[in-house]
Amino acid sequence: MEILDAVYDIAVNNSDIWETANQLANEYLEKNNRDVKTASAEMVNFVQTNCTGTEFLNHIGKQMSIDAVIPAYEAGNLCVQITMITALAIMGGYDPHKYLIKTLVLAALVGMTAISISKHIGEFIGNKITVQALENTPEKSLKKINQTIGYNFVVVMCKNGINVVPKAPDYESGVVEPFDRNSVKKVAERAAEVFLQIKYLF
Repeated sequence: MEILDAVYDIAVNNSDIWETANQLANEYLEKNNRDVKTASAEMVNFVQTNCTGTEFLNHIGKQMSIDAVIPAYEAGNLCVQITMITALAIMGGYDPHKYLIKTLVLAALVGMTAISISKHIGEFIGNKITVQALENTPEKSLKKINQTIGYNFVVVMCKNGINVVPKAPDYESGVVEPFDRNSVKKVAERAAEVFLQIKYLF
């Protein structure tokens, strides 16, 4: 969880390594006259096209001061993914400094389902995750969700490297997908549905 916290902080606050999520979101909103759907699609396309290369991810990773056991490529990979998801949250009008938003960003990253989150908060929230469904969730419950996200993510990372998956990971077998154009699209679609209430293919 400390690793995820550190990378999230970089994505939100550190413009020395790459664009912050706020800068990335506003850049594409301004280019597209604040049209959220068009701006989000263009931003995700940019990430798919330019941010899945080894050289680019290594460059970002080498600038990050996080746990030395994580290779530069994997660290850069994680930073790009979290920055993209957080930028989509900002485009939806949400404050990335709020604990709930951080929780949902990480949930989108690992493909945590609404059912999984419901179990942690002790209240059924339907068949999809939305900010509104969790607005009144106590921070104590959100911390439990974050701990589960962190634990499960590290288990997968230790087996296969940092990845984005199209659905909730099979943590028992560690079945995951590599970071590539398709996986970027999958995680972006999950995040857009949560933060923008948009369900479409990027």
